[in-house]
Amino acid sequence: MDSIDVFDIHVDIDDRKHLYDYVTGKRLVHPQSGQWDAIQFRGLGNKEGIPSDNKKLKEKVQLMDNSITDIGCLEKKAKGKKDDSKVEPSFFDMSEEKSSVSLPRRVLPVYKPGDTVSGSVVLKVNKPFKADYLTVNLSGYAHVNIRVYHRYGYTDVHKEEYFLDQTITLWEKSHDGDKGRDFSILDTSSLPARSSELPVGHHTFTFAFVLPSKAPQSIPNLTGKTINRGYLVYRLKAKIDKGRLLSLGNINTHKGIWVVTPVDISSSLQQASALKDFRTGIICAPGRISVRAYSPTTGVLLGNPVPVTIDVDNKSNDPITGIEAYIRFKGRARPAFKRTPFTLAQRFTIKSERCYTGEVISPGMCPSYQLSIPWDFSGSHADGNLLPVGSLYEVSLLEGTYDVIVKIVRKSPHRDFELSLPITVGNYSGLYGDSETCPNSLYY
Repeated sequence: MDSIDVFDIHVDIDDRKHLYDYVTGKRLVHPQSGQWDAIQFRGLGNKEGIPSDNKKLKEKVQLMDNSITDIGCLEKKAKGKKDDSKVEPSFFDMSEEKSSVSLPRRVLPVYKPGDTVSGSVVLKVNKPFKADYLTVNLSGYAHVNIRVYHRYGYTDVHKEEYFLDQTITLWEKSHDGDKGRDFSILDTSSLPARSSELPVGHHTFTFAFVLPSKAPQSIPNLTGKTINRGYLVYRLKAKIDKGRLLSLGNINTHKGIWVVTPVDISSSLQQASALKDFRTGIICAPGRISVRAYSPTTGVLLGNPVPVTIDVDNKSNDPITGIEAYIRFKGRARPAFKRTPFTLAQRFTIKSERCYTGEVISPGMCPSYQLSIPWDFSGSHADGNLLPVGSLYEVSLLEGTYDVIVKIVRKSPHRDFELSLPITVGNYSGLYGDSETCPNSLYY
């Protein structure tokens, strides 16, 4: 690695409306001045800034890092970019004359299906470096891994479902008698650059990929585990391939991107409601508790609070000590394309912070409560701003649904019981003609 001083991927963000820092959970909106400024990214994407006692956030960031990074067991990870005001002459320079701002690694540019992902691979070589290829790849795939333990140890059962896998060769090694040509700054050919080795200097190679029009949305690790995991990620990967067996000595660098898909909730205007009439009493002292919970619509905008009305009629002989309400995303990750009752699966449940009534409901009381459940998943293993919207029908390996849970809490030995209100989570409402009705959404 002494020969390679800088090996990095710069993504063009001039036309990006949204960026997202998954360390701070901050959504950045394109400035009205028309250009992103490096000052906007100061202090972002820095894992070292996480308080030492915030273990939950550290775990979230680590899960995101693991999903974006793809390093083979015999490959090497490139060094981080160094600040260097002195720029050496460039031999390979395919860049256009336009401003470029380097993003912190954990700040993700946000795209829609059909968008063009463009940028450049920046390479600074201190000594002539022998290699076979320099490539950049854009891949998008769902990944599920489940570890199964047995008497002889364990086996990892995993499956990938690819939606995009494109590679561009930026440079390749020339051979004796090769009729190829060395690349120059004046050459506009789309063919890869060629030379006997990567020469000393600062080199820039541009690339452009087009996302499929039906590309599914990005999904964070839903299981909250590093071994039994399930996610859908899009990543750029630049690789210096040395042509050795088992990828020995290859050097990689990565940059993640985030893809959002439009989900309109304007068709989900019907009221969400649930009714439960519960008979109480173990042997004696029978009674009934009736609970009705409803929300104005089944459609919910991601990031917005969910209003819920709860009507309680306590006809039992015992008090209800409290009522809790929260948003739940529940599902399974399967390492198989076909779903059967016998398919291996990892279940997951992601819960928001709970909303409480804080009042004891004595026998004979029939109060009504209006709660506003915040879209706050800070206590869970997943970033609430990055949770999927709509259904996951386009992904065979992952499935999940949203609902609002209303829990009636009672004193022991009486058991608690729950009501479930199915909801649909989207990122815009077509009733208003745009997506600005969801200010917390990454969709635009």
